[in-house]
Amino acid sequence: MAKYGIALPPDNYPLSRPGAAGPEFLLDTPLQKALSEYARQSGMILPAFVELMRGQTADDNRPNKNLVPGVLNEVCKGYAHLEELQRIVQGGVEVRLSKTPPRQVQRPPNHGSARDRLNVLRKNIRKEQDAGRCLVLDRDLLKQWPEIISPFGVVNKGNEDANVSGRTIHDLSYPEGTSINDYTDQDSITKPEYTHCDAVAAEILRSKRAHPRARVCVMADDVASAFRNISIHSNSAYLFGGHIEEDDVIVIELAAPFG
Repeated sequence: MAKYGIALPPDNYPLSRPGAAGPEFLLDTPLQKALSEYARQSGMILPAFVELMRGQTADDNRPNKNLVPGVLNEVCKGYAHLEELQRIVQGGVEVRLSKTPPRQVQRPPNHGSARDRLNVLRKNIRKEQDAGRCLVLDRDLLKQWPEIISPFGVVNKGNEDANVSGRTIHDLSYPEGTSINDYTDQDSITKPEYTHCDAVAAEILRSKRAHPRARVCVMADDVASAFRNISIHSNSAYLFGGHIEEDDVIVIELAAPFG
């Protein structure tokens, strides 16, 4: 950034500020402005910019450094789709299209649920921004890069307070007939194979027989955490754009979204 006279943003920008109805959540605006200016001045194409932000190099092209090929070979030994999984680890998920989406003339607005719960949307996007799983940039970069914008929505998350909590949905099925999901080559997607829930009970019993003195516990987790470990290939990042119109920003997903 020094090459272009851009100051590094602080790394302690507040997550929220006090508001009349409770905390008002904030995007990391200094980071947004610095990265946006760098994108403008460098003139980088989007794939190269994404790879730079993720530290991808010729020696190590992994977009998510937490996924280690050798470890996966060991823990996923015998998995039928291990080869495909390793390709994802090495470069991310590359979307195969059945046809090229047209350039958007008008960007679809976010769903009413996201506009009504803007504070929750900002909170969730900030979490992803801080984790490096999305880029938040100035909206005028749409003139430089050909992102496809799909709307955000916010749905309830269990019994949590809807005023400060919710799950963000990136609606890749909108608009119907011309959405990212519509243009995706469905034949290129590996179909999931499901095992009956009895398999969980069988594994508990097997573990108990193998380790009779040990306490066998069942681990539960949010499937979102698994999704967000899967990176989007830099060549496909343009398909995963969103926006927050009220803040005049675009959001580029770098990890698999719910959509």
